[in-house]
Amino acid sequence: MTVLLIEDKMANNKHRGNTNSAFGNGSRIDVKNNNIDGALKALKKRLMNDGFYKDIKRIESYEKPSEKRRREKAEARRRHLKKMSQQSDRI
Repeated sequence: MTVLLIEDKMANNKHRGNTNSAFGNGSRIDVKNNNIDGALKALKKRLMNDGFYKDIKRIESYEKPSEKRRREKAEARRRHLKKMSQQSDRI
């Protein structure tokens, strides 16, 4: 069995907001029976769930200040609603 180990070059960068990323401390994907296609599929799925592609798209293109404020407000709203729903589930 081969192991594909990926490390984040930006793991120590304090400007990244998401510290629980798939690359936080390195990520391990097992390649079984030399099935590279399956390992790549797992890697892409992990990156997509982590929001990696969204971050790259945001970094590569210019974001107007008004769009940035709108995006940050929407993210804060989602976090707040998630927190409130989790609190209501505990009761």
